[in-house]
Amino acid sequence: MLSDAASSFLNGMTDEAGFKKLLHENLRDAAISQGIPSAQHAYGNCYLKGTGGRNANQKDFKKAAYWHRCAAKQGYAPALNSLAISHELGHGVETDSIRSLCLYDYAANLGSRSAAENLCDIFATGKIGRETIPPNQNLSLHYYQMSLNNAAENSHKTAHDDFCGSNNNNAPTAKKSKISSALITY
Repeated sequence: MLSDAASSFLNGMTDEAGFKKLLHENLRDAAISQGIPSAQHAYGNCYLKGTGGRNANQKDFKKAAYWHRCAAKQGYAPALNSLAISHELGHGVETDSIRSLCLYDYAANLGSRSAAENLCDIFATGKIGRETIPPNQNLSLHYYQMSLNNAAENSHKTAHDDFCGSNNNNAPTAKKSKISSALITY
């Protein structure tokens, strides 16, 4: 249990490396057995940062993208944003600017401030990954406004909501994206 790992660390029964191992195991268990999207996303981030798997300190972009995709299939906006970044940069998946833009849009419409900010930057500069697109100040302004709205709507969330999920299980009800969730399944 995660609380047991924290308790062991705080009571001096394990060192930082032991705590990280226990934390990793608990995230993996929650991600695999319970299908919790925030845990799946966090587990993917462990691989993205090189803190996951048996070979700690080695990044594994393919495994990161796999876990981000698992969470994204459940409509978890932060995972959609992470998967969009992976497609933009070609980390663990094929570089695909169109898919990246669609995933960013989907995440932004589900309330991701980061995704809206990413789209704002893309349309302001006309750069996505290594590609260029025509800059579009109207779209940039649209996503800038969306990022402000998303920040205001999400300001009441707590760290508990982000890690454990809110009472609505992160189900998007208020907003619907024009982009089909079929983009995530490939």
